[in-house]
Amino acid sequence: MKKLKNKILLSRIHDMLRLSKLAFCAFIVPFISVQTLIAQPNIEWQKSMGGTDQDMAESVKQTSDGGYIVVGTTISSEVPGFIGGADIWAIKLSPAGEVEWQSCYGGLSSEEARDVVQTADGGYIIAGFSNGGGFNEEEHIGMDDFMLLKIDSNGEVEWQKIMGNTGHDRLYSVKQTADGGYITAGSSGGAIAFGSFWDYVVTKLDETGNVQWEKALGGMRTDIAECIHLTSDGGYIVAGYSYSNDGDITHHMATANSPDYWIVKLDITGEIEWEKALGGSSTDYAYSIQQTADGGYIVAGDTYSEDGDVTNHHESAYRDAWIVKLDHQGEMEWQKCIGGTSDDKAHSIIQTQDGGYVVAGTTDSDDGDVAYNHGPSDAWVFKLSETGNILWEKTFGGSDMDVVNSIIESTDGGLVFAGISDSDDSDLSINYGIEDFWIVKLSGTAAHLSEKKASDRISIYPNPGRERLTIETKETFGKFTTVFICDVQGRIILNQQINNGNRCEINTAQVAAGVYHVQVKNVESITSNLWIKE
Repeated sequence: MKKLKNKILLSRIHDMLRLSKLAFCAFIVPFISVQTLIAQPNIEWQKSMGGTDQDMAESVKQTSDGGYIVVGTTISSEVPGFIGGADIWAIKLSPAGEVEWQSCYGGLSSEEARDVVQTADGGYIIAGFSNGGGFNEEEHIGMDDFMLLKIDSNGEVEWQKIMGNTGHDRLYSVKQTADGGYITAGSSGGAIAFGSFWDYVVTKLDETGNVQWEKALGGMRTDIAECIHLTSDGGYIVAGYSYSNDGDITHHMATANSPDYWIVKLDITGEIEWEKALGGSSTDYAYSIQQTADGGYIVAGDTYSEDGDVTNHHESAYRDAWIVKLDHQGEMEWQKCIGGTSDDKAHSIIQTQDGGYVVAGTTDSDDGDVAYNHGPSDAWVFKLSETGNILWEKTFGGSDMDVVNSIIESTDGGLVFAGISDSDDSDLSINYGIEDFWIVKLSGTAAHLSEKKASDRISIYPNPGRERLTIETKETFGKFTTVFICDVQGRIILNQQINNGNRCEINTAQVAAGVYHVQVKNVESITSNLWIKE
C-alpha cells in the first residue's frame, strides 16, 4: 500500500510540473526512490471472452479494415459453435473492439491454434495442431499433427492441411510468402518409451497448401521452433530453443536438461546460412523474433542463467525476461535481463515505428524493473529504446493470473495485446470461467517515445560528476521539457522541469554514487545519456 501511495504521489507531482509554467530550472523534486517510468500507456478498450472452462488467446493481428483477428483455443462448451474436445477459436473485432464474427474449427478431438495472419485475398491462415485430423478424422496421422487452416474474410473454411508423422507434430508459426504461398515453423518428435525428441521443422507450401519443400533442423535432443519471419533478402529467420549440442547446433552452453535460445537463418530454399545458440548454463527459452530496421534481429524469451551470454540476472531461482539484439550475421550487439525477484517472461516482441521495441509477457514480480503487480501473475508490457534501455513498463490484470501471448502495434500508434485472464477485478470487470480470451487496446501516445542518439542532441558535464550536473542541448528546450535522472533499473531518482533555453544546471548532491541514465524528455522524444556520480 505504501508503494502504491508513493506511486500516486509521484504521478500527481509530475502532472503539476507539466501544467505549471515554472521559471527555468526553478523546481527540483526531492529524492524519491520508488520506481515509476514515464509515459505509460492506458487501456482504451478491452474484451474478456469465453465460457466456464479454459479459453486461451494466442495470436492477434491487425486487419486491412483497421480491425483485429484473434485466434486461440477453447474447451468451453458455452462458446458459440463449439464442436468438442478443444477447438480452434477465431474472433474478428472491429477497430473499436466490437465482435464482427467468431467461429470454432475442428472435430470431436482436440485442435489448438498458435498463430494467424491475414492473407493477400483478405482471408486468414491459421497455424496449429490436431490430434484427430481436424474436420476429417481420416486425415489423422500421428499423436498430434500439423494443422494449417485457410478461412475467408468471413471466417468460412476454404481448406485445411494436415501434415506430420506417427509421433507428435506441432505447428507454432505461419507467414504468407511473396509468391502467395506460406512458410511455417513448428516441431516434430517421434515417440519413444520415456519421452520424445523433437526437431525444428520448416515447411514451404504453395497458395493451396501443397508442400513445396520441408526441412528438419536440430540435433539428437529436443529442439522446439516457436517463431518464423520473412527476411529482407527473401529468406527466413527462425527462433526457438534447443537442448542439443550436435547436428546443426555448433555452439551450446546449456546441459542436456537445459536449453539455449537457438536462432537459425535460412535462405529462400531452406538451407542454413548461419545459426546461433545463445544463453548460459541454465534454461533459456526464446519465443519471439523479428528482423529490425538495420537488418539485424531482436529476440525475446526468458532465462534462468547467470553466466555465458547472460549478465545482470535479477534472481537465480527465478526467470528473467531476456532480450537479445543480433546483427545481420547473428552476432550479439547487446542483451538485457529485465524483471524482478520472481518469474518474469517475455512472449512477444515487436520493433515499433520509432525504432524502439515493445515487449509483452507476464510477471510475478513487484520489484526490480517491475513497479507494481495486481496479483500473483500480471500481464506485462514494456518499451525499450533502440539500445535496450527501459523507457516505460506497465502491468495489467487483476488478482489472479493474467498473461500476454501476442502484441502488435496498431496503425494509430497504439498497442493491442491478446492473452489469457483468470481475473475479474482491477483492470477486468468480468470473467466467464477458468481462463478467458483477453484482448486489450492501449493508447497510442506511449508507443512512439524514442531514445535519440545522445551525441546528436545533448552533452552532460562534468562526467564523472559530483554535486552539480550541467546539461546542454544543440536545440532549444521546448516548453514542458523535463530532465530525469534514473538509476540502472529505470527508477526515477530526481527530475527537474525546464522551459526554453539550451542549458540547465541540476543540484545532484542528494544522488548516491553510481551509474545513471540522464534523460531529457519532451512530448516528442526522449534523449538519454549515461552519467557517473562519484
